[in-house]
Amino acid sequence: MRIAANAGLVLDSFAPRGVSTLCLGGEPGPLTRALDACRALEYLAGLGSIDPRRVVLQGHSHGGATVLNALDEITAEMAGLYGTLLKRSTCSRNS
Repeated sequence: MRIAANAGLVLDSFAPRGVSTLCLGGEPGPLTRALDACRALEYLAGLGSIDPRRVVLQGHSHGGATVLNALDEITAEMAGLYGTLLKRSTCSRNS
């Protein structure tokens, strides 16, 4: 018998660094956030109940840039990502 199970992890690269928006640029940049995603994958893999070869990284807006950086040849090999999902939006002038 094969049992399918799903788990989720929401990674926040902003609040721990005191950042509320990146619409005007600044840190953490996409590479920093991609490395945060790799550390999150290491955390999940360390739990023992998560197969790190079946992790999907999803990014929305600035998170999309994070996903693209995570797919960089070196970063992706290090992370061993299984799949990605991107969604693009724009910053409003009021943010």
